[in-house]
Amino acid sequence: MREGLGTMNGTRRASTLIDESPWTAAHPWYFSRGDLHVHTDRSDGAFSPGEVQSLAMGLGLDFMAMTDHNTWGPIDLAEDGVRLLPGMELTTTEGHMNVIAPRSLWRDTTAWACTDAPVEACLSPLLDGLASPDSFRWVVHPFLYPWHWQVGDIPLCFLDGIEIMNQPDRPAAAGATERALEYWDLLTASGWRLTGVGGSDAYHDGSDQRMEDLGSPTTWVMTRHPYPGPRSIVQALKRGRVVVGKGWLVRMFLGPEGGRARSLAPGDCIPASPISPSSREQSAVITVERDLAYDLAETQPLLPSRSRPPAEGAGRPPGVCHPPGVCHPPGACHPPGACHPPGACHPREDLDGGTRLDVVTAGRRSRHSIHWQSADTGQVRVPLDELFQGARWVRMELRRGGELLAFTNPFFTDGNEPCGAGSNGKAPPVTWSNVWSC
Repeated sequence: MREGLGTMNGTRRASTLIDESPWTAAHPWYFSRGDLHVHTDRSDGAFSPGEVQSLAMGLGLDFMAMTDHNTWGPIDLAEDGVRLLPGMELTTTEGHMNVIAPRSLWRDTTAWACTDAPVEACLSPLLDGLASPDSFRWVVHPFLYPWHWQVGDIPLCFLDGIEIMNQPDRPAAAGATERALEYWDLLTASGWRLTGVGGSDAYHDGSDQRMEDLGSPTTWVMTRHPYPGPRSIVQALKRGRVVVGKGWLVRMFLGPEGGRARSLAPGDCIPASPISPSSREQSAVITVERDLAYDLAETQPLLPSRSRPPAEGAGRPPGVCHPPGVCHPPGACHPPGACHPPGACHPREDLDGGTRLDVVTAGRRSRHSIHWQSADTGQVRVPLDELFQGARWVRMELRRGGELLAFTNPFFTDGNEPCGAGSNGKAPPVTWSNVWSC
């Protein structure tokens, strides 16, 4: 790791015009923010699905997965404006995992029944049946004791993702998160593409405290639609177009010095030619932005109603004026028609000399850091050969004093097996437990 108060060798403040190229204008990426791990009164929560959705609306979430334990129910929330992803937390004595399957969850889980058989024998047929473009399957809090994942014989080809950050403010969460990052890097280095996500695991324990975690951490997905539907969200999750943050968002752009850059999505394959030292004019511009992060105590006033979510490509309903990426001041409940000006975000008071951006290349033992100056604008330019350092993939972590604030899914170079393979591509036939020996 490169220490010091300066920037990484070869890095400097960005002068590229962000996201204004003709290609980007024709094919823009849109960010949608959501929570992939939420409980209601159908299992161990105390709020109804409608009440939880109203809270999510007040937090500015665009989508939410309702993942009650081993149960699901009809969702009659057509008049509310947060996209709902029908899901379930498959809860066993040896670990938990979430599934999202907008089209087949009811059919597949209704037929699922298992009592005396081993957990692996119970889960494998269900997970195999849920494999489709419309489903997403991921292990949750895999290293958070006593709910850690112990089903070592589950084939990795039955999984699409892994929950890296769960309940980040929980005392035991930091160690579990670091362990999950280590395991995830090992998977990626072994040729697997499992998407790293976050989840609040929000429910209500009788003290009002836990539901305050709703939306933290935030799972951002990148799609080609400003208001994506469930299928587009699931497809983005499967392709690793995900950034997870606890109040922060990390983005990357590609373009020449002084030119126009296009936005890159995690999971993208960057052509190898611009990464060579002879092509240093092509470089990455990395931006760090403050995310919209409300506390429920600041959003308790009566929330305005929202109409049915717009179809993909349609406009936002009247009164709903927070486009992806536009933050609003804390506690600003946006009544109909009262839009907040772009850029009215939380101040970047935390982005100081103690905040660093770790660039993880071939696993946890290969990383270098960008240290931010207190007066930095939140943008830095990095030549691609400096960024990748010969590795076939990189991902980024934003940290302050060791605390993980945000992370991206990996960016890949072309010509490598992970590019375009997907989670069920040409991956080695290994299971959850024996990947450590790969």
